[in-house]
Amino acid sequence: MITTEHRLSAHREDRKGSGMLVEALEALGVEVVFGLPGVHNLAAWEALSESRIRLVGVRHEQTAVYAADGFARSSGRLGVAITTSGPGAANTLAATGEAWAAGSPVLVIATDIATTLRREGVYRGVLHETRDQGAMFAPVVKRVVRVRSAGEIGAAVRAAAAFALAAPSRPVYVEIPTDLLDATVPLDDTGQAAAPAGTSGTSGELLDASTIEVAAAVLRAAERPLVWAGGGAVRAVAGAAIAAIAERLAAPVLETYMGR
Repeated sequence: MITTEHRLSAHREDRKGSGMLVEALEALGVEVVFGLPGVHNLAAWEALSESRIRLVGVRHEQTAVYAADGFARSSGRLGVAITTSGPGAANTLAATGEAWAAGSPVLVIATDIATTLRREGVYRGVLHETRDQGAMFAPVVKRVVRVRSAGEIGAAVRAAAAFALAAPSRPVYVEIPTDLLDATVPLDDTGQAAAPAGTSGTSGELLDASTIEVAAAVLRAAERPLVWAGGGAVRAVAGAAIAAIAERLAAPVLETYMGR
């Protein structure tokens, strides 16, 4: 009998880009992916169908990201949506913007046309071609991650997840040309390639000591302090810290909708 483990092992031996995508998601602890199949992402769907990740198909790409957003909000974990290129990717923008507004850690993984068909600055009329697909997402994601080779896929997905989850959490867009999903990665490639260069956006960083001192000075000087706690406080499991600072400042606490 061929088990899921055997099939995954075969993917690792073949070192297909789609298999590397699934391996990265599994390593991140992803248990469910929402999406819609299309001609450009079928290799990813095939690889996901053979993994332990639950693949939930939807009727519209926008729904895939809304579902991933809802999963992230209810679980506090990374939500993942996968869609095809061009119009399929564009259909997710409203839901991605909602995830941005809510501060949800969501990966929006979309394919692009094949690298062999893409010509920088030239529109050739290829099926589902856009001039700059990632540029559509830039205003509503924390970072745009573009994969340039099949060997980058695993590292790119792991880096994108780290960006999405780092405070302040936000959605991140990952773009993988369709031919890279079917490409075979050289056997001497360890799969530990660095995240692709040329990513754009902002990532969360720990506050340095000087920033904390400035915040402390502002709080000490406050005459009528008020704590306004939102979804970020929930995701950070900061209830005890909020209670402590509210008691120290004798400050009332208000919660946003997401903070409740």
